[in-house]
Amino acid sequence: MQQTTDQMKMQWLQKKILSVQVLNFKIHGINKKIEEPKIMVFTMNPVMERHKQWLEEFRLQNQFKKHAKEEEQIREVEKYKRVRDLAKKNREMTKQMKEEYKQINELIQKELKNDGPKSKT
Repeated sequence: MQQTTDQMKMQWLQKKILSVQVLNFKIHGINKKIEEPKIMVFTMNPVMERHKQWLEEFRLQNQFKKHAKEEEQIREVEKYKRVRDLAKKNREMTKQMKEEYKQINELIQKELKNDGPKSKT
């Protein structure tokens, strides 16, 4: 006696659909019905588990790379600001040194004019 595929499918579906067991028992002489859900344990395919772990690791690596890149950009900006500030200080110092040099040269020129030979005109 061979079952048709439709009958086999129906039996399989009925087994899967039944997710509640009804238990009959007596408590103090009273019939009680308790519905207890069937526990269906789904096992994940090992390949899918590995893939899921790999995806999690990949996501974490990308987050780490993103944070490292952001930190590197922040360091570059800070470095640029430091260099800019140093250059500004150097320009100011150079300008001040030029003014001092010019004043010293003027004083030297005045002294040389006063100390030089006087003409009899």
